[in-house]
Amino acid sequence: MGKGTHPIHRKLLDHWLWKDKPFARGQAWIDLILMANHAPSKFMYNNVVIEVKEGQLFRAKLQLAKRWGWSRGKLNRYLARLETEHMMIQQTVQQGTLITLLNYNHLRRTAFGSDTIGDTTDGTTIEQQAVQRQDTYNKIKNVKNEKKEEYTHERQQIISYLNQKTGKEFTLNSAIAKKYINARLKEGRTVDDFIKVIDIKATQWLKDKEMNKYLRPETLFKPSKFESYLNEKPSKWVNHKELQEEDLDEER
Repeated sequence: MGKGTHPIHRKLLDHWLWKDKPFARGQAWIDLILMANHAPSKFMYNNVVIEVKEGQLFRAKLQLAKRWGWSRGKLNRYLARLETEHMMIQQTVQQGTLITLLNYNHLRRTAFGSDTIGDTTDGTTIEQQAVQRQDTYNKIKNVKNEKKEEYTHERQQIISYLNQKTGKEFTLNSAIAKKYINARLKEGRTVDDFIKVIDIKATQWLKDKEMNKYLRPETLFKPSKFESYLNEKPSKWVNHKELQEEDLDEER
C-alpha cells in the first residue's frame, strides 16, 4: 500500500458529504485534526478566558457527540481509546473539554501536506514538541491514576475489619464501598472512626436476624447516619422498625 500523502483542506468540514452521520471512527479522528488550532488563540467561554494552543481544540462533549451523530457513551469510549493509544489527551475545562493532539505538527506535516518541517513557531523542533506533549500526557495520566487509587489503603483496612467482625465478604473496590467510605474520608473521618462504628453496630446487630443484613457499607457509612452511629454507646437501644423503614425508602 502506498505511503504518499495528500493535503486535505479545512473547507472539507463544510461539505455536505462530510456532515453525513454517523461518523466513522477514522472520520472522527481526521475531524479532530482538521478542527485543531493551527496557531494559538484565546476566546471567552462562560466569562472565562480559554487559551487554546497549536494542536488543541476546545469543545463540549455534547457538541462533539451531536456533530458526529454518536451517543455520549460511544464518544467517551472513543476518546478514552485515543488516550490509551497515546494519540491525544483530554482535560475538563469550564464545562468543556480541551483536547490536545499528540504529535500534531508531525501529523499535519506527513498526513496533510503542511509546509511546516523542522522547526515550529516557538523555536522548538517537531521532535522536541512531541517529547514535551508526551511528558504532559504522562503527567496527566499519573494524576488520574493517583486519583483512582485514592484512599485505597484506608478502604482496605475498613473493609477487612468489617468482614472480620461480621463474617461477611465485602470487596475492596465495589462501587458501594468506594462511594460511602471515600465520601466520609473526604469529610475528615478517620479509619478509627469507621472501626468504632463497626464495633458499635456489630455489638447491637450481629446476632439479630432482622438487623444483621444492615451490617453493610451503605447502611453503616451513609451520611445521614454515620455521625449518630459514631456517638452511640454499644448498649443504646435502637428502633429497628424505624431503621428498616428508612432503608427501604432509600432503596426505592
